[in-house]
Order: sequence, then structure tokens, then C-alpha cells
Amino acid sequence: MGKKQSPYSAAWYSAGVVPVVNCVAAYQPKGAADIAASYVNLANPGTNNAAPGTAPAHDVTNGWVFNGGTNSRYLKTGIIPDSMYTIIVRFSNQAPSGTYVCGQYAGGNAGKQTIIMAKYTDNNATFYYGSGYKSTPGIVAGIMCLAGATGYINGLPVVTEISTWNAAKTAYQIYIGCVNNAGSAQSFAVVNVQAFAIYNITLTDPQVATLTAAMAAL
Repeated sequence: MGKKQSPYSAAWYSAGVVPVVNCVAAYQPKGAADIAASYVNLANPGTNNAAPGTAPAHDVTNGWVFNGGTNSRYLKTGIIPDSMYTIIVRFSNQAPSGTYVCGQYAGGNAGKQTIIMAKYTDNNATFYYGSGYKSTPGIVAGIMCLAGATGYINGLPVVTEISTWNAAKTAYQIYIGCVNNAGSAQSFAVVNVQAFAIYNITLTDPQVATLTAAMAAL
């Protein structure tokens, strides 16, 4: 009999701890040859490739470079999350301008939102989930993750049980470099994104820690 194929991969978005099949999308603009290559979904090329609303700048060191409201640069993922999803992002140069690294919501506390804000004008990072949010001291560079209703910074859980998910409400696709407010791109970020992944399961503390280390090593 042949050897059974492992569900895991050595690639950073699996890191030997998350089944590849559960990675809905993985983008690595850091090190990508050009911006077209940076859009490719490494976990499943051709499906849920990133698509420009307005294309960010790109270079091999900083990855995607979003310059905020005057340029309105952002990317669409085509991925609509549910309550179990996980989002993880490695970023740098986040300006404390009250804008969002990524996310989606239906306007107000509509009960179906997933948003990561790295640093607001009050110096806090904020994780939005369902109908609420929780904050913690912010960062301008590092790795943030929202796994279900738990928020992580640099591999450590910092907020838990953020809120509840209202299944009756409408969810929208996740945008990168801003927030998708019911189909409208808003709150454009000043931030560089080096790597970004979305999973259709809620990752555990050990899984998030391992993925964070893998992303940090890119």
C-alpha cells in the first residue's frame, strides 16, 4: 500500500499544524516577484485570488503598501466569513489613524462583523467580532489574528469572548487595507501587509502560535 498523504504542508500557511484544506486563502506579497504574483492564493491558485479595488503599491520587502484615504487603495478577497473563521495578518508601518487593516461588516453593530484594527488614535488595537469589539494596547508592526471570537497579537491571546455572532444578519466579503461596510470600501489604512491568510475553522492557541512563528520567519 502507498503511504497516506499528510493533510498538512510545510508552507507557512499550514506550518505542519493546520490542514491545507482549511486554508481558504493565503497571500504572500512579501517576496513576490511582482504585484500580479502577490495576488495569487497560494493555498488554491486561481480561486479567491486577491483582486484590486484600487491596487496598492508593492515591493518585495514591504509587500502591499496601502497609503490611506487619499489613494483609497484596497484589495478584495471574495471570501465571506462565518462565525468559525480565522484571519491572520503580518503587517508593518501601521499609522495610528483609526483605520482598519482588514475586515467586513454590515454597518453599525450588525451582528456579523470581522475586523482587525492594529492601532487607533487612543493607541489601542481593536478586534471586532459579531456584534461587539474588545481593545488592547496597540502595535504598529507585527502579527495579529482573529480566530472566532478570540484576538491574538504576536501569537498570544489578548482578548477572548469578544461577542456573539448573529446568524440572521448578512455577512460581506473581507477587504484588505480597509473595511468592507456593506459593500462599500471605507476607512482606508496606512499600513504595509507582508502576508495574510484566512481559514474556515477557528484555530487553537497552539495553531496560532505556530502560524505566527512561520509568518514571522518569512
